[in-house]
Amino acid sequence: MLPACIPPTPAPPPPPKSPNICHSLTLIRSLVDAPPRYKFQKIHYLTWQQQQADDPDQNDLWSSYLPSVAALHSLRAAVDGWVAARPISATHSPGTVVYCSRKGVREVVNEDLLVSRLKKLLGKRLKVFSGLSSTSTQTALGAHIELFQSADVIIGPHGAGLTNMVYARPGTSVVEFVMEPHCNRCFGYVAAALDLDYWALPQVSTFYHLKYEMTKDKAATVEAFLRNLLERRGLLPGTPSTHSEL
Repeated sequence: MLPACIPPTPAPPPPPKSPNICHSLTLIRSLVDAPPRYKFQKIHYLTWQQQQADDPDQNDLWSSYLPSVAALHSLRAAVDGWVAARPISATHSPGTVVYCSRKGVREVVNEDLLVSRLKKLLGKRLKVFSGLSSTSTQTALGAHIELFQSADVIIGPHGAGLTNMVYARPGTSVVEFVMEPHCNRCFGYVAAALDLDYWALPQVSTFYHLKYEMTKDKAATVEAFLRNLLERRGLLPGTPSTHSEL
């Protein structure tokens, strides 16, 4: 027969605080108390639920992380409204290419080999984007949106920089340095939803936690690909547009 009352087991004493725990608490406190990078008067929260297939084997793991097409269209409409309500200070030069630089995981080692070649090809039409500074304001964010609105081509390694394609005009080309294995299709999905021209460049690839290694041969391959892409779209001097053939 069970006893009428079972006394609770006393809780073990808390472990002594180690330097690592103290450091983590200090780091968390500093992050919580840090000043905000942006101040918004209004925030739109989008949520979605992907439709699941009857056969579990047919469900795509990455679909759990992909926004719905309706959500992307809603975001595009908000960006278009923001742009329409403000004078655009930057002038659009046909053939503008925005290269998304990246540091840390999946950064491009020897990136200067590529950037120097692209500068010779494009001159001032090459824009190197390396993210927003720590002192960014809504004014800087506006310049950021204008930059990607002006792009005819957005190119770079797999990473957060390519998400700025949501600010691009329909028809803008997006060129991704892919990961191995090429199973994360998020940027191709977003590009298709927003009517962008997506290209995966397997000649420059790496694994998720490693880095891209740029060489002279790879830089030449990227330059030749961009030249061909811009020529076929009529975005290099003296070349008629044949964009429909791509």
